[in-house]
Amino acid sequence: MEPLELAGERFSDWYENHGISRTTAFALLRAAGIEPGKKRIEGVNKPVSYLAGDQLRAMEALVEQHKAGRSVAELSTAIQKAVPERSELIATNPSEPSEPGDKAPGGDLLDRLRALKLAQSTGATLTSKEARWILGKKPVANEKLERLGVNAWRLLNN
Repeated sequence: MEPLELAGERFSDWYENHGISRTTAFALLRAAGIEPGKKRIEGVNKPVSYLAGDQLRAMEALVEQHKAGRSVAELSTAIQKAVPERSELIATNPSEPSEPGDKAPGGDLLDRLRALKLAQSTGATLTSKEARWILGKKPVANEKLERLGVNAWRLLNN
């Protein structure tokens, strides 16, 4: 059996290559709300954490700012201010279908398109329910949608 090729970079290799401690690396992950992917590889008992694509780019930006003198607390505060509240992200409740007479024709589509644009531009993590509402169908991981966990999704800027 050939070793599994990981798409991205092992998290442990990433923080060692950037010269930051494991504690700082995990604090930056939490601050950014990033959940590394997990893969099982031959010869290792536990799943290996890895970063890929947008996750790597986001972490690269954070570590550069951290090395420039910003604390993890400052970065966390800045991220929280930059990510919109759920109420901004989704104007209507996706669990309640809109009534036919509530909006002008296409109003629901317009709300979904606005939420899509906002979710993509901020990289906000969505619940499965929110992703389903925005997409109009059950979310499935592909080149435009990244699964971050059991009930967490991120729309990619492809």
